[in-house]
Amino acid sequence: MSNYTYTIFSLFFLASSFVSFFVAYLAWQKRRERGAKELVLVMLSSGFYAFAIIFETASSTLDLKIFWSKVAYLGAVTVPLFYAFFVFRFVGKDKLLTKKNIVILSIVPLVVFILTLTNEYHHLIWEGYSSISPTTNLMEYYHGAGFWIGNVGYNYFLFALSSVYLFKFIMTHIIAFKLQVKIIFVASLCPWIASVFYVTAQNIVPGFDLVPLSMIITGMLLTIAIFNKNFLDLVPVARETLLESLKEGILVLDFDNRIQDINRSAKNYLGITNNNVIGLDFKTLKLRIELFRTIVLNKESKQILEVKENDVVKHYSVENHKIANYPGSRLVVLRDYSQDVKREQELISALEKAKESDKMKSSFLANLSHEIRTPLNIITGFLDVIHTSEMSKTEKEQYIELLKENSDRILNTLNDIVEISKIESDQVSLEESQTNLNEIMDYLYNSYLKIASNKNIALICVKGLNSRDSLIFLDRLKLISVLSNLIKNALKFTTSGKIEFGYFLENDKITFYVEDTGIGILKERQIMIFNRFVQAEQSMNRSYEGAGLGLSIVKAYVGMMGGEILLTSEPGKGSRFYFSISYKPVIFSANL
Repeated sequence: MSNYTYTIFSLFFLASSFVSFFVAYLAWQKRRERGAKELVLVMLSSGFYAFAIIFETASSTLDLKIFWSKVAYLGAVTVPLFYAFFVFRFVGKDKLLTKKNIVILSIVPLVVFILTLTNEYHHLIWEGYSSISPTTNLMEYYHGAGFWIGNVGYNYFLFALSSVYLFKFIMTHIIAFKLQVKIIFVASLCPWIASVFYVTAQNIVPGFDLVPLSMIITGMLLTIAIFNKNFLDLVPVARETLLESLKEGILVLDFDNRIQDINRSAKNYLGITNNNVIGLDFKTLKLRIELFRTIVLNKESKQILEVKENDVVKHYSVENHKIANYPGSRLVVLRDYSQDVKREQELISALEKAKESDKMKSSFLANLSHEIRTPLNIITGFLDVIHTSEMSKTEKEQYIELLKENSDRILNTLNDIVEISKIESDQVSLEESQTNLNEIMDYLYNSYLKIASNKNIALICVKGLNSRDSLIFLDRLKLISVLSNLIKNALKFTTSGKIEFGYFLENDKITFYVEDTGIGILKERQIMIFNRFVQAEQSMNRSYEGAGLGLSIVKAYVGMMGGEILLTSEPGKGSRFYFSISYKPVIFSANL
């Protein structure tokens, strides 16, 4: 070790090496974060650079100093390269870090290092050396063209490129990251300023390389950033990706309401189309909804905005949050909660429908009990009378007619229940066949004429086509079911006047109708009566029989036939039910 003389300068570089390796260790603890691995490479190269200079400053012979300078150059040429990689990763310029770009950017440092190792053959890195100072044990290097072009020129290019990206990032990102980037920027300035002193021979001590020593300050700044400023906990590009993926609008304003940061959702909510709004006064921006300006500038913790857009009511919330350590600055969160309001309204509506459905089912069960128990009581009562009493033939015929009427009432109720069950379970399909409408009209007229006559109601049947044209294709049974239910409904609620039913052809559509002069239906109940278990007259003291299933069957069958059941009614004057379906006539041969 007689060839080495350790001085105070050696201790400086030892300290610089230690700080660099320590920062590399800290960064390695966060190696899963973006940019951490590149920072590890920067600090390891810097530490290696400083460590090699320890021995260069301690060497007492020219050959040893040159040897350790060559070793140190491995760190000197890689620190700027790795620093550029770190900055690219930190600010989200991953596209610059492809394998191809890394190889291209590494060519010049590799060539410089090779030239350094072979300097004695071409003197492109060092043209000469001064004598070793007897007081400091330092030596000055006189640099050649390779050093100025490949080392100084290229390294300054990498630094300038990295600085541009950092500066742009400072100008366009949120306050918290501005502080982090400023620390990185200042930390990176230290070795570059030191290199200026070194290459211009303005060192206080000739031959003393300030670059490795400046890494002490750089390392301390980065240590502060890692420990106190959560540096590397969430790198900017990850934070930016998170913010841009949020549905909530994020807006950051300073004390003077100037925009510090804004994400894409906030721009959409506010209607801002200008991409360069950072630094602009929020009060001067043109917004899609002017009320947003008033609400945002109010600075209240939470406000609600309700506006009508394209005939749709939209609901927005605006929340203001203070930003710690930045007095006057605030984070504004914009949220469209229209869907939440809609879901809440749907839940309320569903709850009301559930309650109404439960009420209707209870009513239906009561009706069903009445519709079955009442005629059964009548049947059993009259059977007892017939069995135990002597009566005339006329009386027996009357009682038998009443028995038949009540039996039919029970049968109709059960048929309706079976029919609606089949409809709800999709067991009913449309079966069209050749059908004569006029024959159906005659059948219905004859079926209900006696009932109408007994109630002193005129029953009128209107046929809109002659016998030949009335032969069409449709589902005969479903049409009879629909018209039967409508006629029975009219007979039930009509006490005087007339009931008219029939059809007419208009514009290739056949319209069927049943019109009465009955009690009519209140407007608020006209939609409800087509629901299951609902009657037009719904009360505890029921004046009219029925389980409330007829019109729901009508609605289902008319829909299957391609029509829609419609109603016009006025209380006290009567009702008109009607629907239209396509006219599909049977085509006869010209010879017929």
